[in-house]
Amino acid sequence: MRIVSLVAFLSLLTSCAQYSLHKGGYAQQVESNETETEKNGKRKGKGETDIGLRISSQIDDKLSSNFFGMINLTFENTTSRWIRIEKVYFKFDHPEVNESVKFVSGNQLNYFLDAVNDMNKEKAKVAAQNQATLAAVAAGVAAAGTSSRYNNYSGVNFLAGATLGAAMSMNISQFEAGNREENNKKLFPDGHLYHKDFVIPPGLFTKKWILLNTSNHDKIGRLKEALLTYVTSDGKKETVILNLKGNSNWQKDTGYIKQLKMNNVSVSENVLDNRR
Repeated sequence: MRIVSLVAFLSLLTSCAQYSLHKGGYAQQVESNETETEKNGKRKGKGETDIGLRISSQIDDKLSSNFFGMINLTFENTTSRWIRIEKVYFKFDHPEVNESVKFVSGNQLNYFLDAVNDMNKEKAKVAAQNQATLAAVAAGVAAAGTSSRYNNYSGVNFLAGATLGAAMSMNISQFEAGNREENNKKLFPDGHLYHKDFVIPPGLFTKKWILLNTSNHDKIGRLKEALLTYVTSDGKKETVILNLKGNSNWQKDTGYIKQLKMNNVSVSENVLDNRR
């Protein structure tokens, strides 16, 4: 009996040790009081920010492809205070990149979900974690009141009637120029980074996601970092650098493009189309 209890106890310890809240790389806070982080802004060490947040980012490879990057974000509150994030600003540190990256929104999220579902069916092996993440995205779309052919996908019942905003996805520059918080609920479903303000209870965490559609890979190269600025309900503002590195299907043709340039081969859309 004691042996059984000991085995059970050791199993519990092992499972606890294997659990990790943050699956991706930690964000680094930038020491800057500017609205936008500048390249010469000094990076602080990894870990907690000044207000006590620990943020990490991870590319969900199962829900990403060459032109789509699904980024999962974890916001952990390490303090004893409630933290409300009222505004967020996600962007890259170069105007040309911001013009080549779109936030997937509105009905295009439905099209994305349809395509990913078909792709996973074709592969005939969808991992349980992938199913859970896709269901979470789909549930957010459902909560926004959109109709879809996912009527019973992963146990999620979709609501008929009103749809998410039908506007086409905007690049980051366009979105920031006309960003209005009251419109975000129509463009982005629940769980999306931009859907609405969110609260992180003391000692706990919340998870968000954002889906990016990239183009002009021959010009912008592989995106390894992004800037995230957020403002709390008490007016405190911080900027962190998100880590987007790692092996992923997202922007996978950039390696081929880099090799072409090293061999002095002219990179054109025709060449890339043939490769794809």
